[in-house]
Amino acid sequence: MRGTLLMRAGMAVSLVALFFSGLGQMPIYQRYYLTEIPGLGWTSQYYLTLQIHYFSAVLLIFVYAFQLFSRWRRGKPVFSEQTGRAAGEYPYFKLLQLSRIFIHLNILLLIGSGMIKVIKNLPNVNLAYPLLVTVTSLHNLATVLLLVSFATYFFARLLQYRKAPATAGSWRK
Repeated sequence: MRGTLLMRAGMAVSLVALFFSGLGQMPIYQRYYLTEIPGLGWTSQYYLTLQIHYFSAVLLIFVYAFQLFSRWRRGKPVFSEQTGRAAGEYPYFKLLQLSRIFIHLNILLLIGSGMIKVIKNLPNVNLAYPLLVTVTSLHNLATVLLLVSFATYFFARLLQYRKAPATAGSWRK
């Protein structure tokens, strides 16, 4: 239980840092005067935000691979038909499953496109311009879709919680 919570916290911290530093790669923070806020002047430094982005990406890859490996080792599939309670109890179970699948697919797409973008930055590596445009577009699209998938997942969880049947020992009666 404690390891799972630690892995989820690592995933959340790395994703928030990736979103923040990824936006920092564009001159958005300086353009909208976020750098003028005391303590956030460092957000205008491209190489610092790039290092934060790379470190957060390594953390995400490690945590995600560890999570997949530990689920595989315990015999739990990533996309199971029934996780937790029976699917019939929750009307939003399919929405939860779909959003979970999209979260996994978008994380995998982000990792794959991010690796190609890192290879592009290596010295003496020249990739075709159409490939770079495609990879960058996929990376940005996966970022937006990941945000939408998380929002859908948490919205379905909220609806599931509000519509859950009260049990005899429940505090909701």
